[in-house]
Amino acid sequence: MMTRSRFLAKSNQYELIPPDGGWGYVVTGAVGLAFVVGFVPISVFVTVFGPFLASLGDETSATTLITGVYSTGLFLTGLPASYLLQKYTCRRVGLYGIIIFVTGNFLTIFASSLSYMVLCYTMQGFGFGLVFPSTIASLTQYFVRKQTSMMAVIQVITGAAGIVWPSLTNKLLEEYGFRGTVAIFSAISLHGIPAVLTLQPAKRHYKQKELKEDEEKTNPENCLANTKLDNEELTDENLNIKTRKSLIESLDLRLFKDPIYLNVVFGLSMTLTSDILFLYIIPIILEGYGFNRSDVTYILTVFFAADLVGKILLGILSSIVQLQNRYVVLIATIIIIVLRTAYTLTSSLWHITILTALLGSLRCCIHNSYALVFAEKYGLRFASSFSLFMVVVGIIMLLSGLLSGYVKSLTGSDIMVVHFLTLMCIFCVVPWIIEIIIEEFSRKK
Repeated sequence: MMTRSRFLAKSNQYELIPPDGGWGYVVTGAVGLAFVVGFVPISVFVTVFGPFLASLGDETSATTLITGVYSTGLFLTGLPASYLLQKYTCRRVGLYGIIIFVTGNFLTIFASSLSYMVLCYTMQGFGFGLVFPSTIASLTQYFVRKQTSMMAVIQVITGAAGIVWPSLTNKLLEEYGFRGTVAIFSAISLHGIPAVLTLQPAKRHYKQKELKEDEEKTNPENCLANTKLDNEELTDENLNIKTRKSLIESLDLRLFKDPIYLNVVFGLSMTLTSDILFLYIIPIILEGYGFNRSDVTYILTVFFAADLVGKILLGILSSIVQLQNRYVVLIATIIIIVLRTAYTLTSSLWHITILTALLGSLRCCIHNSYALVFAEKYGLRFASSFSLFMVVVGIIMLLSGLLSGYVKSLTGSDIMVVHFLTLMCIFCVVPWIIEIIIEEFSRKK
């Protein structure tokens, strides 16, 4: 009791800062598990559902439609997620989401038509769309200096699962068939529930840091920590005032008035959407080249193994050097454009394997970094800036999925779909380079 009183009496001499460790490490592992549940199984969607979708019609169009709906639901949920995260804890919002996600998974077992599949994957996308920002927001509350490293750890966990998933899927299909495999995947999705339950409010684990007399006013990090706590207190004391705030203020839509934010969001949305859709159609492209299921499994395993190696190397590098995540995304996207173009010019197993490994190793530069771009640049506004970004990605994902199907039906070529997805990356690279040039010119002037 004495210790508590002493702290209260001298509370103005301390700041509370994120632990950068402790329970945060448990949260990191839990977020990794949640990502495995939400992102890894969809990477083998064509392997599991391909024959079933082929029996319903065009496999490529159905794949881009369903996976597009899933990703669209996931990212469009960013807007309601932003609102819910202002009212409730990350754990509660994540729990709502994982229950919806798991329900959609189990309903997929009984799939009998394309429209039914679309409904099930819409549920899954909406559910995981609540889980995703909840876990990321919780993680950024536990870490400041180690954000990039912890994100790398999460991506390593996801990448390790991605390596074994194609082989596991083939064995399950041989042993239990199509619906048995879907049922097992649905059971695995239940692991997301204990994962989100670990997302305790970070302020329970904040550490005290003694301030010098003049530090409270001059240290921007103190402003960061104190603002977080003050916002929470104001939320409780002025609930009636908060409920009368406008929609623009509550969702922070003023961010869309910032041209730099618009450029960041549009560029990241284009390159992220392109990467996700490209991964979904890799098996279809490989089958079009004449590779059998064993070859496809081997190449996908190489892809995820290279992805894992890239994540480990990026994690090590980020712990040594302070990386600017936006530049990491930009450089990786430029190289990806070149490699994808080469991907369409050869059908040699050896060449395809090498190109796939290179593409896999670069994928981490996008998936490790895109959330951290907003954490770096927008700090306290991370939740709203990232949630609005998710909405934009969802819209672009929906339109891109529909356009990919249209390109396939118009040309009858999966290669043209790859070219379309590669073109999307250019809409990230060019505006970002123009912005960098303008900023550099303004700085010199």
